Amino acid sequence: MGYLTDSSWWKNLRGGAPVRICLTGRDVAGMAYPIDTDTEAIAKGLERMLQKIPSDARYYQVTVGPRGQLPASDLLRAARSNVMIRIHLVNEGK
Repeated sequence: MGYLTDSSWWKNLRGGAPVRICLTGRDVAGMAYPIDTDTEAIAKGLERMLQKIPSDARYYQVTVGPRGQLPASDLLRAARSNVMIRIHLVNEGK
């Protein structure tokens, strides 16, 4: 699971930080880690997100083609100015 941001709040997550998120109506624990230097990983995460929510492409200045294709050049450009937050869910034995 991952989230993207172009804000600087992600710096609080360096080294990993415990988080709680609402996932499908449930409160779930996890550890959040920023990915700020692996542009290709960020681009892949952005691509996965935009395939699910193509209307968000405009926020990243990514062009969506007529068949939903997302240009690699747009994704890489957007990845350079965003950070991906990867959240590893923690099994709480529930």
